[in-house]
Amino acid sequence: MVLVSRIQQEGCGQYQNGAEPNIGVPNFCPRRTPRQDQSADCRIIGGSNAKPGIFPWQVSIRRKPEYSSTDNPHLCGGTLVGSCWVVTAAHCFLSTSSSALKRLVVRVGDFYNREGFTYSADPRYENSQDIELMAVYIHDEFQSREAALNDVALIRLKTCVKTDGTFVRAACLPRRASQFLTGEECVVTGWGASNYTQYVNQYPPCLQKAKVIIQQYRTCHTAYGDDYDPHVMMCASGECTDTCQGDSGGPLMCFDGEKTVLWGITSWGVKCGFSAKPGVYTRLSRYIRWLYMVMELQPKINKHPVCPKPRF
Repeated sequence: MVLVSRIQQEGCGQYQNGAEPNIGVPNFCPRRTPRQDQSADCRIIGGSNAKPGIFPWQVSIRRKPEYSSTDNPHLCGGTLVGSCWVVTAAHCFLSTSSSALKRLVVRVGDFYNREGFTYSADPRYENSQDIELMAVYIHDEFQSREAALNDVALIRLKTCVKTDGTFVRAACLPRRASQFLTGEECVVTGWGASNYTQYVNQYPPCLQKAKVIIQQYRTCHTAYGDDYDPHVMMCASGECTDTCQGDSGGPLMCFDGEKTVLWGITSWGVKCGFSAKPGVYTRLSRYIRWLYMVMELQPKINKHPVCPKPRF
């Protein structure tokens, strides 16, 4: 708790003026049909459009346009935890070399995640800013295997952002390992696929949200066997709700009173939305000391290239 207080953003996890932004979902966001949401095999991930400004800590890690081969340069999600810092998944980075990072930006304050449309940067719904990456710190014991282990990374932004507006704010970090327990209802967000078979250019353009329940150890172990490590992982799922490819690195958020806490990082799983295979998330409360060491002491940049393991 002492370490958290040293790195925690003041006013974290709360809305400007303490009130949720009163902004409705814009008409340009595609609506899901009841038939899609009630798919018997849950192949369509059961989320819905978020309201603009409700998740101002969500960021998009994306390729710069000149380095993108598709019209959707979004790669991974992440969570703003300070004016200069983003928490995400280690597997989102093929390399942390300067030449690799110069191809990427972190987009904060975003809602409509597409380029070149009249409402791509509509100030009524977002305040998107593209920030270059100064450095990426990968956890020293990260293992890129089928079940990613210690799947956590910190991004140091080249330019710090103001976190006191409607669309750009920081989430809170966990204060203790038992802050949220099995059975807790939490929320996941992202711009990832709403169907496991979707192509990248078919991903939802507007930020999506879904409720999930933190599952008990037996459920997670039954699904994944010894690949599941309860000390550093947790699994969560809802009724036909799940994260999918493109959501990697994004937040699993739980709520402590009026504060939103980043409790997990979208990490890995098998396909998406199958009740027998809940999504697996990095248990962030186990990494507070590591976060403190990076954010306060800023050790030498990790230049070791790693292989990506997407959420699938």
